Amino acid sequence: MKDSPTGIAFATCEGIRTAYRTVGEGPLLFLIHGAEADHTMFLGLSDALSSSYTVVAYDQRDSGQAENGSSPYGLEILQWTSDNFATSSR
Repeated sequence: MKDSPTGIAFATCEGIRTAYRTVGEGPLLFLIHGAEADHTMFLGLSDALSSSYTVVAYDQRDSGQAENGSSPYGLEILQWTSDNFATSSR
């Protein structure tokens, strides 16, 4: 993982601790990375959009600085986690 950018914070959702970064002001724009990546892939994009949006990028389970819980998970859990994370980030 790249060096942690400024503005990094941690949240726990369903017992999984994850890193996220919030920059900017305005309507919420929630960025979700693909497999084998983490929130740092959006550093440049987040900064570019921060003058018009509140940009939140987070690490999905088992990525970057997020933990991977002991229970198995699939797309439904990833969607549920991102939905809950997005609504709690406002």
